[in-house]
Amino acid sequence: MICCEKCFIDIELVGIIKSIGNKGHCSICDQRNSEVYVYDTDKDDELSTYLTEFISIFLPVSMMSDFSESKMLKCKLLRTEVRENWGIFKDKTDEQINMILATICKEKYVENPQLFNEVVGLPKYFSGNDLEKHSLLKTADWETFVDSLIKRNRFHTKYFNVKLFEELFSFIRKEHVAEKSGYFYRCRIANNPRGFKKSEMSAPPFDKAKAGRISAEGIPCLYLGDSLETVIAETRPRASDYITIGKFKLKKDILVVDLKGIKQVSPFIGKDLHAKVYAYNKPTLNKIDEELGKPMRTNDSDLDYIPAQFIADFIKNIERNGQPEYSGVEYSSVMRKNGYNLAVFDPYLFECVDTKTYKIGELEYKKEECI
Repeated sequence: MICCEKCFIDIELVGIIKSIGNKGHCSICDQRNSEVYVYDTDKDDELSTYLTEFISIFLPVSMMSDFSESKMLKCKLLRTEVRENWGIFKDKTDEQINMILATICKEKYVENPQLFNEVVGLPKYFSGNDLEKHSLLKTADWETFVDSLIKRNRFHTKYFNVKLFEELFSFIRKEHVAEKSGYFYRCRIANNPRGFKKSEMSAPPFDKAKAGRISAEGIPCLYLGDSLETVIAETRPRASDYITIGKFKLKKDILVVDLKGIKQVSPFIGKDLHAKVYAYNKPTLNKIDEELGKPMRTNDSDLDYIPAQFIADFIKNIERNGQPEYSGVEYSSVMRKNGYNLAVFDPYLFECVDTKTYKIGELEYKKEECI
């Protein structure tokens, strides 16, 4: 069987296929008109170790004596679990995924065909001290972690594995090079058509800084967006409002944590965050992604921001050689599909180079019926 780099979306596996250096036509993608980097299971075995180790974290439910009937109802075939939750393959059907896994991991298929043909589950790998070491939230689930922050101890928590979170964020870091970064934007609702000056478009001072998704009240943070459309949608002006858009340019190279990619961390990349640990923590990663993508309604409380603020504050305080390692975080816009925001811890890293003021015209609302 011949598969190719385009069969996969996982960056580690794509890199391995490219490193082999063979080009040809993919029998899975049917790439007949263009050559791509390919992996020939009759000649290559570089992916076998990685994928065999990965699928071995699962067990057929029929082989798990401690698996309850209620949990079994939520289990899926390995091929479906991999497609829906792991971000390894790109636009592949369950049947294609099963064929690729069974062929690359042929020894595992011969040894345990049930793994490929029955519903699977995750054994309870960690408990006690191992749980403290390998769980992002130690002994807690997401709900317990959030409850402890909001109701018990706002600034400290015992449910936070510092070492594991630092490793996780190192996998989703992103560099912005000042000369190549292009422009970012900020939107403010103005009182009149004169709008705001460039000097008024940076982050508000501490005494006027309100709580935001990433920053607590009183902590200045510069919230920027990737486009005019994103920042206007995030600001949510009303019809006939005046808005000023500030155009910002980065002054120096920075590193940020790209939280947009928190669900796509490769299970093949980590030392402490290896496949078993990653599998155990997948629900927490999903919850963090859900938290960052949750739209805030008019009557929601600022308390709802606290989990994201806590995580961002932790990122802000990660140091390397006595200096802050990260200058901000990126996260998806909840108001505009495919848009994203950049929250900058130090507002002076960006300069407002231009402003334009607009008047909002007619708004179009879309509705969904609640069930």
